[in-house]
Amino acid sequence: MEFYLAPMEGITGYVYRNQLHKSFGGVTKYMTPFLAPVPKRVIKTKERRDIAPENNEGIHLVPQVLTKDVEGMLEITQTLHDYGYREINFNLGCPASTVVTKGKGSGFLRRPEDLDRFFDRVFAAFPEDMQLSVKTRLGYEKPEEFQKLLAIFNRYPIMELTVHPRVREDFYGNEVNLAMFALAYEESRCPVVYNGDIVTVEDYERIRERFPKLERVMIGRGLIQNPALVREIRGGMPLSEEELHRFLQELYLEYSRELGNHKDAMFRLKEVWGYVAKRYPDRMREIRNIIKAKNETDYEQGVRLFFS
Repeated sequence: MEFYLAPMEGITGYVYRNQLHKSFGGVTKYMTPFLAPVPKRVIKTKERRDIAPENNEGIHLVPQVLTKDVEGMLEITQTLHDYGYREINFNLGCPASTVVTKGKGSGFLRRPEDLDRFFDRVFAAFPEDMQLSVKTRLGYEKPEEFQKLLAIFNRYPIMELTVHPRVREDFYGNEVNLAMFALAYEESRCPVVYNGDIVTVEDYERIRERFPKLERVMIGRGLIQNPALVREIRGGMPLSEEELHRFLQELYLEYSRELGNHKDAMFRLKEVWGYVAKRYPDRMREIRNIIKAKNETDYEQGVRLFFS
């Protein structure tokens, strides 16, 4: 089984990716938070740092692109090619309103005819030595929309299809629709990656039992909550509090070095703590103190109390 780290804006940048790889390993492929090309500035300075090869040594990194514009897609493809990348992941899954209202991410799924034309033009000009993978939802409003979308995907040389079996209107609520994921599992012309609600070993085993030939899964929130999840799935030791403490402390120090101060690093770690908190419902008071910390001194004291 191959395990991919899903992109999560504000969390899974190169500092987090490198620390996760160093501390736990096990992830086969890492996706960047999405790159959104705009006219006259294909990639922002912050994004350039995130994809720079020297900041991602030893890991298999795939840049993810969010756009509805053919020219922007081809321009950023060339830029990424110049950086040495040979795979790009196209985002059709983001449900955020700021993205959807612009017709991007899962908002693009409302216009399957336009999406078809987009792929037709992109693949006609796509570099021969590069591959395009796709991350999608089932549709915008109804899961049945996926039948038409899958027919479109199957018309093009997509190297890999990651399916989050919810529609945009679900965001991250409601149950994942495994019946519709089965359509991709059985009829996709390219390899399929499952994504959605794998937070525990039991979650993974349920998916594996339902789809025994599945060879790839993508995990996002579950790995932020438990950075040892892949190890546990492979039969290794459960995450210990000592390991978690060390991982979060090293992450804090790395963010401090990258950002130049502890305070900005603290705010980055607060986002991670929001997911870690789900493992410790009996310590919500301590976690609230960490999340509410106004300076690094309060934050560091809160972390010490949590692990004491």
